[in-house]
Amino acid sequence: MIDGQGAPESPQFAQSIAALYPIAYGIKFDKKRTDGIDYGRDALEGCLGGGHGSVLLPETADRNQWQWTLMIMQPDFVTRKDFENAVDRL
Repeated sequence: MIDGQGAPESPQFAQSIAALYPIAYGIKFDKKRTDGIDYGRDALEGCLGGGHGSVLLPETADRNQWQWTLMIMQPDFVTRKDFENAVDRL
């Protein structure tokens, strides 16, 4: 997961997406290579909010103030160490 702030068309949003995919695929291929486990990768998901507990009204909110979390879920058998190994290799 990566948390951030800004409009979906912002560079930070795009960079966050670009960071998630190689980690998710790195974990997937490492698990296949080391444990013989192959699995389908989940889709990219995102949660948007207005920040500071406010309700997000997309048509009136300042898009630069949007708070968001982007994520690609992993199976339960993926460990924190699997994640750290993938990040280290990147």
